[in-house]
Amino acid sequence: TTHFELEKANESLVTLNEDFDIIQEELWETTEHLDHANSEFTKLKTKMNSLNRRKNMQLGEDEVQGHDDRTAVTETLVQRHDAQADRISNLQKSIQDIHRAELEEKYGPGPYRVEATVLIEGKRSFFTIETAPNDLMPHSVRTFMELVESGLYDGTVFIHDTEHITLASPMGTEGEAKPQELTKTLVFPEYSDLFPHDKFTLGFSGRPGGPDFYINMGNNSVDHGPGGQVAHALVEEADSCFGKIIIGKDIVNKFHAMQKKAESLQGEKLLFSEIERMKVL
Repeated sequence: TTHFELEKANESLVTLNEDFDIIQEELWETTEHLDHANSEFTKLKTKMNSLNRRKNMQLGEDEVQGHDDRTAVTETLVQRHDAQADRISNLQKSIQDIHRAELEEKYGPGPYRVEATVLIEGKRSFFTIETAPNDLMPHSVRTFMELVESGLYDGTVFIHDTEHITLASPMGTEGEAKPQELTKTLVFPEYSDLFPHDKFTLGFSGRPGGPDFYINMGNNSVDHGPGGQVAHALVEEADSCFGKIIIGKDIVNKFHAMQKKAESLQGEKLLFSEIERMKVL
C-alpha cells in the first residue's frame, strides 16, 4: 500500500513537473513577447521623441522665421517712415526758403510791423505787432502778412470767451463769414523753440493753422508748445507763434476786463471786440 502511494505521488510529481515546464515555457514565451513588445515600445517611443523634437525644432524655426519676417517688416516700415519724414522736412524747408525770399524781396529784411485798430465797447484802441524773425518763422510770417494785406481781418472780431487767449476770428460782427477766396491757412504748423508762446505773442489756431489767430494773454509756452495740444493727431506739433505786441500792450488788460464781463454774463451773450483794420506799416 505504501509502495502504491509512493508511485501515485511520483506520478503526481511528474505531472506537476510537466505542468511546471509547460508554465515555464509559456512564461518564457510570454517574457519574450513582453521583451519584444517592450523593445518595440522603446523604439516607438524613441521615434516619437525624435519626431517631437523635430516638430519642436520646426516650430522654433517657424517662430524664428516669423520673428525675422516681422522684424523685416518693421524695419521696412521704419525706413519708409524715416524716408517720408525726411522728404516732408525737405519740402517744409523749401517752403520756408521760398517764403523768406519773398518776404525780403517785398518788405525788406524784417522783422515787420502791423498795426491793429480795435473797437472795444465803442472805444478805439491801437496796438502794434512785430513779426517773428524771418530766419525762424518765414512761412507763418509770410502767411500772416498776406492775410493782413488781403483785408481778411478788417471788420472781423476778437472773441472774449477764454481767459488764456483772445481769439481773432475772420467773421463779421453779425457772424457773417469772410469770402472763401480771402482765407488762407498754413501748409504746415511751423514752430521754433526760439520764439515760444510767451505773453503778448500771437499764434495761429488749429492745424496746420490759420487764418484764425490769438493773442497769448499769459505764458502759454507749454500749453501751445510742442505736445501741449493733445487733441490733435500729431501731439508733438505746436501752434505756430509768429509775432508779438510791442506797442499798446495795455490791450491785454482791456481784453482781460472784457473776459471778466463775459464770465459774469454766464454765456447769455457772446462778447466781442471789432477789428476795424489791420495794416502793414
